[in-house]
Amino acid sequence: MGCLDRCCTLTVQNFLKRWFLYSIIILCVGITITGIILFVLRLAFKPHVEASIEDARLTSFGTTEATTSSSFLEYSISVAISIHNPTWGFVKHTKPLVASIAFDDNSLLNVSVAGEGHRYRPSKKEVHFLQKSGKVLWDVLGRAALEDFKQQSKMGVFSVEVRLSGEITIVGLDNVVTRNKRNLGFSCPLSLQLPPPGHGVVLFHEVNCKPEPENIYF
Repeated sequence: MGCLDRCCTLTVQNFLKRWFLYSIIILCVGITITGIILFVLRLAFKPHVEASIEDARLTSFGTTEATTSSSFLEYSISVAISIHNPTWGFVKHTKPLVASIAFDDNSLLNVSVAGEGHRYRPSKKEVHFLQKSGKVLWDVLGRAALEDFKQQSKMGVFSVEVRLSGEITIVGLDNVVTRNKRNLGFSCPLSLQLPPPGHGVVLFHEVNCKPEPENIYF
């Protein structure tokens, strides 16, 4: 019986050794295949985001004296900029995301809404809020812009454009940043009204931004 027990023990030991060896081999193969898949995915998928304007408000948009080009266009605007990452990987800004508010193809202001290194989680959306006031000389905007302002004032609706520019890349699940970078450019045309007197509210419907990666405004 003692010899039989020793034979069984050796058989079990050999089985466990083979099982352990096979497990190590399978684990190494799995790690290698996972690494290859992640590498291929980083090369195959281009960094990509979608942009929209969830909300935009004009608190003020007027001129001190609309009869001369030496007066100012004064504005106060708030914008909620939504950035959606539809990919399976993290998207990272390799350059700041800069927003420009433009009227009649003239920039009123430029401001960074997301810094270099900012990341968007896979399949998630993030909203950046922008609220700015200021004034710009009509001498800078030009007479054509002043004439457009007069016409739009009569209609009560102002054509304002939000422009977005930047550069993004993909960050893999292994936290490795790829060299696959892409210019980011969007045009978001808006039609905005000033709020009515009292406590009136102007309704705003979400606007999808048009991708224009070839137009980098900054």
